[in-house]
Amino acid sequence: MSVREALEQHKRWIGVASVVVIVACLIAVRQTLRGEALSDAVTRVYFSDDDGKTYFADGIEKGVEFVHDGKQAYRAYVYRCESGKPFVAYLGRHSSSPSATRTPPDPRFPGKQEAGSGETEIKKPGDEKWVPLTGTNALAILRSLCPAGTPEAELP
Repeated sequence: MSVREALEQHKRWIGVASVVVIVACLIAVRQTLRGEALSDAVTRVYFSDDDGKTYFADGIEKGVEFVHDGKQAYRAYVYRCESGKPFVAYLGRHSSSPSATRTPPDPRFPGKQEAGSGETEIKKPGDEKWVPLTGTNALAILRSLCPAGTPEAELP
């Protein structure tokens, strides 16, 4: 029996199978557009409200800085060196300089203050000075995470 004859004999089953495949594809596309298929996406990140001494997890929609229990909390980038103890490698925030371009908050994220405002700045815990992420001082911070080996990012 040739393929053409087999298709002709099982026309009804082929039609049903085609409809099932199309419906499954439509459901997958719908869920992807709604975000349900992204269940493995990062939804929580670390923050610190005590200059990196401790850190806590909260929703990524908070941005890089917000007020937490009456204190300013900044995004904490937590790493581990050679499977050791996790630590806050550096903190991140938006630039507070008046020359930084400000954009209004995104209404989709009511908890987020100044969504996408200014340039991102980082600093090591305990340091006074924030440096632009695009500067050479930031590169020195990023290179000094682990004296030997490759740093591993920690996620909540």
